[in-house]
Amino acid sequence: QRRPLPPAAGVLALLLLLSSVLLATLSRLAAPPPAQPAAAPLLADVPGCDVSVVLYASALHGKNAMPAKGGNPALADADVKAAVDYMVGAAK
Repeated sequence: QRRPLPPAAGVLALLLLLSSVLLATLSRLAAPPPAQPAAAPLLADVPGCDVSVVLYASALHGKNAMPAKGGNPALADADVKAAVDYMVGAAK
């Protein structure tokens, strides 16, 4: 059967455990951050790409979970393009 540690030995074991955790944490913080992958090029940076054409197509025909014409098929194409132009202008 195991005998309980004397109080001083228990404190020493706890201090050793805490110091090893602290050392591991500090060494991880001191390490350089992992290299980040290169960012994807922005659509506006692609030569010959007209961003407005891409945005119009996404708004008019939908993209992924975004429904075509904002979910209102009764909207005229000109109104959707005007909304895209407004949002692009507001973002600048």
